[in-house]
Amino acid sequence: MHDNASDLRLERSYFAGMMLASLAHGLYLTMAGICAYLLYSPGPTTKPNRKLLTYVFALSISATVFWIGSWCWGDMILIDIGPRNYPGGPVGFVRNDNNVWASTLSNAAMMVNTILADGLLLWRSVIIWDRSKVVLTVGIILYIGDIVCGCLLLYHVSTVPESNSNPSTAEHNPGPYPTVDYTIPWLALTLTFNLIFTLIIVGKLLWHRRNLRRAFGPDANYHRKTYTSRVAMLVESAALYSLTTIVLIAAFASGIDAVLVWLLFGEIACIAPMLILLRVAMGRAYGGGAGSTSTAPSTTSVSVAFACPVAASRGHNSDEKSKI
Repeated sequence: MHDNASDLRLERSYFAGMMLASLAHGLYLTMAGICAYLLYSPGPTTKPNRKLLTYVFALSISATVFWIGSWCWGDMILIDIGPRNYPGGPVGFVRNDNNVWASTLSNAAMMVNTILADGLLLWRSVIIWDRSKVVLTVGIILYIGDIVCGCLLLYHVSTVPESNSNPSTAEHNPGPYPTVDYTIPWLALTLTFNLIFTLIIVGKLLWHRRNLRRAFGPDANYHRKTYTSRVAMLVESAALYSLTTIVLIAAFASGIDAVLVWLLFGEIACIAPMLILLRVAMGRAYGGGAGSTSTAPSTTSVSVAFACPVAASRGHNSDEKSKI
């Protein structure tokens, strides 16, 4: 007879996780729709930003595939297969058959979500640091390592049942996802990537805030609030993504409600970059230290630059575009 306590914990965690993930997915789709509208129709004299539109479209497809795959996997666990005379119940099912198509689809979409999110964070870091070759080189190395590790993890969980992957921890990890031994390295690499570039972005914005004080003096408050406020730094650095990764690592390490956090992580990995793109589309994202300002006139010789305000350009004669 299977462990009823483990079954209940798994079922409750998955159900709660899918409710939260559905709420987050709805929020993401709303943000993606607004962002796509701003990018597609910036103004009468500017062209749609097709590169970022393609990114929004790809991320939206990946987020939706993850959401659908997770629901199908949950349906198998809670309704179709798990409770119906399967040896070990739902817990036994996810340990022995966690490599079924629905789980594989969900995990694959999760990897795509994180790859796209990390790619956008790398792009913003390079832009904010004036296309620094050092930042780009370090970022590409970490990014490739993150992708390779994620692909290896996906291959493993798609071909090896959970009960065979790590028998020593199987009893302590009733969730449908890989055990600590196979998940922590990928999550740690993802977290390292995010923390490094979070600090890089925040550091650059703090340095830029100091330059704004010198450039605008008493008039710097508007620009500080728009481009270097605490909220702006949190959004630009994808701090929400990094924080969720930390929580997910802790959840897997402790074995408590890892399923719930994993499902939510899949959607937050899409929400964090969409928050950045919304700032870019609205012209509120910092565009680096070289170029021209499009949101306010420069009054001194100090070089400062902001991303072109796509939303604010409607009805104005301007040839500027958002930086890519």
